[in-house]
Amino acid sequence: MPIITISMVEGRTPAQIRAMIQAVSDAAVNTLDAPLNTINIVVNEIAPSHWGAGDATVAELQAGS
Repeated sequence: MPIITISMVEGRTPAQIRAMIQAVSDAAVNTLDAPLNTINIVVNEIAPSHWGAGDATVAELQAGS
C-alpha cells in the first residue's frame, strides 16, 4: 500500500489539488503496478511564512517579486 506525501505551499484551489491527486495516483498505478484502491496520498499545505527557501520565507520571496 503506497503512501505518497506531498508538501507544498498553500494557495492552490481544491480543483488543482484534486487534479494533482488524480495524476499522482495514475502515475503510481502505472509505475508501481499497485491497485488504485491501495494508493494513499497525503497533501500537506504549508503557510508561506512557514516555508523557508534559502535564507528567506516563501512569503518574503513572494512579496519581493
